[in-house]
Amino acid sequence: MAIVSDLHAGMAYATFREHVLAHGWTPRANPSCRTHLVGDDASAVCARNPQLAACRLCDDLPELQSCSSDARCLVRFGYPDSVQDLEARAYGEIDAWRDTGNDAGLQITAWEFVPATAQ
Repeated sequence: MAIVSDLHAGMAYATFREHVLAHGWTPRANPSCRTHLVGDDASAVCARNPQLAACRLCDDLPELQSCSSDARCLVRFGYPDSVQDLEARAYGEIDAWRDTGNDAGLQITAWEFVPATAQ
């Protein structure tokens, strides 16, 4: 796939995302995203605090699958009629997902093609 030549570990997440979307990949939403980020009571917490960053992240980054407390995040994109998804791992502050350049606050650490999930 042509996208492979554009991706590398250490690139800013914003740049990675831009390349992926430009090649026709689309975010694979995780229905449990808010629960992973906010907790089991995510619906109630986000209803009371809609501007809470963790409540908005799943809307801003529909490809976000999860983030751990040690700043590691997992994202996933699908491609029309493909049997594979593009899954990537990022490290850094998720709030820095818009950063670009070599010193971006969120960077890709690895990516791979995995079996596609239904959307």
